[in-house]
Amino acid sequence: MTALPCPVTTATTMNERGYAVVPDFLSSGQLEEAVRFVREAVGQSGREYVGFDGTTQLAGTVFGRLGRDGVFLSLLHELWSLKTGASPPRQEVYHILRCLAGESGQANSMRFHYDSYVVTAVVPVIVPASAGTITGRLVLLPKRRPIRRSYPRNVADKILIESSWSQRRFKRRHAAGGLTKVELHPGHLVLFWGYETGHTNEACDPTAIRATAIYHFGEPHADAPTRRLASRVRRRPTLVP
Repeated sequence: MTALPCPVTTATTMNERGYAVVPDFLSSGQLEEAVRFVREAVGQSGREYVGFDGTTQLAGTVFGRLGRDGVFLSLLHELWSLKTGASPPRQEVYHILRCLAGESGQANSMRFHYDSYVVTAVVPVIVPASAGTITGRLVLLPKRRPIRRSYPRNVADKILIESSWSQRRFKRRHAAGGLTKVELHPGHLVLFWGYETGHTNEACDPTAIRATAIYHFGEPHADAPTRRLASRVRRRPTLVP
C-alpha cells in the first residue's frame, strides 16, 4: 500500500472537487490477489452479479486485511473529524465487495442513493475497458445534503433520492452530459463524502466485470433510538402465509 496523503489536503480536495484520488493505493501484489479473488467469485456465480459482506465473508482476504489496516483507518477517522469537527465514533469500518457482471450487473447500476456513512472509500479492482475508454465510471452529485440531526430526516432524504421521479431526473442530467463522472483505475483509491453525496455507478458491458471494494466509516445515526427500533423491525422473521 502506498503512503497516504495528508488528511487536511485530502479533505480540502473532497470539499472543492467532490472527491479525491490516491493513485496506486494497492501494491501490485495486493491488486493481483484481489483480481484473482474476484475472477474466481464471478466464475462461480455464472458470470453474474455477486457481492460480499466484509464483516463475515472477506476475513482473511486482501479486502479484509485492508479493512483493519491502521494507517488506512487513521485516514478515514481523520477525514471524519475534519468533516464533522468531532472525534471519530467508536465504530468499525463497514466494507463490502461488489462484482458487477452479466444482466444482473446491469440491474445494479445507475441507481442513485446516499450512504449512511460520512466517509466512503472506493478501491477499484477490475474496471472494464472498451476501445480504450474506461467504462463503469463513478457518478457523483456532490453537496446534496448536510449531515442531518435526526434519523427520520435522513430516511426521508434516502426515500426522496431513490424515488422514481428523482432517478429519472438524475438519469436525464447524466445523459445530457451533466453530473460529476470519475474514471476508475484498478488499485487506486477514491474518497468522497458518501453521506452528503448522491452517487451511483454507470452500467458496463454485461460481458465484462466491474469490481470495487467499498469502505464506509462514521454512521451519524447509529445510536438514534428510531434507528435501533428500525433495525429490530428489519430483523424480525417474515411470516409467509
